[in-house]
Amino acid sequence: MGDDTTDFGRACTGSNTALPMKTNIVSRLPTHPFLKKSSIASRRLSPLHATATAVEESPVITKNKAVDALESAFKVDTQPTTVNGAVHSIETFSTNDGPGIRNIVFLQGCSKRCMYCSNPETQLCVNPDMHPELAMTDEEVADMVKKYDMFLRPNDGGLTMSGGEPLVQPEFVRAVFQRVKEIGLTTCLDTSGHGTPASWDRVLPVTDHVMLCLKAMDLNLATKISGASRDANVRARDFARYVRDNYDNIKISLRWVLLKGMTDTDEEL
Repeated sequence: MGDDTTDFGRACTGSNTALPMKTNIVSRLPTHPFLKKSSIASRRLSPLHATATAVEESPVITKNKAVDALESAFKVDTQPTTVNGAVHSIETFSTNDGPGIRNIVFLQGCSKRCMYCSNPETQLCVNPDMHPELAMTDEEVADMVKKYDMFLRPNDGGLTMSGGEPLVQPEFVRAVFQRVKEIGLTTCLDTSGHGTPASWDRVLPVTDHVMLCLKAMDLNLATKISGASRDANVRARDFARYVRDNYDNIKISLRWVLLKGMTDTDEEL
């Protein structure tokens, strides 16, 4: 949780001040049948207690061996096997968000405030550990995708992560994409280029397609439309170049919304 790409509050504000959790807003967000309470693996004390008891009762175990046994038991029991993410909603059938037929997971949280945002209810960043009504693990997403395998597999179908802004939650996206790739389906990232090279490198190795929304070709216009800083819109262009220069296996498409008198001009097109 050290940089602005993994801390939900910082990712949305672009500062070191975490966004306050507004339970009254979150509670009104729509839910879907795949969302259910989940939690990250918790620390279990029973194996540690058993090991400590064995150490106390057996005089032949040396101090170093006892410490090693305790450390070993601790590592096994506290190693998380899943990653939690904040999920707003899921669509199980789409033909417009990547190749073939696709499931789409809309993640909660976005760093931009676009004037035409089609999912404004996904803008608020929340911590899934504090809001179990939005929490979903990478394993749960993969299990959902498996149910639709026979429909998704033809024509390079698969899973698209959208939002919100999926790169606000890079570790969750990476974990989900890894599982989807293991199933044998394609992965697609629908993004506006949030983050840094460090967070991009967490997600891009398991990404097949990128749909990048630049908002506008002119930086000043993109800044106006996105409600974000000029630097944030420069970063989106940096992201496009980063994919081009470092991940030539990824198919990237540039997109933006046509707005009358703004992005449909000859200069923009």
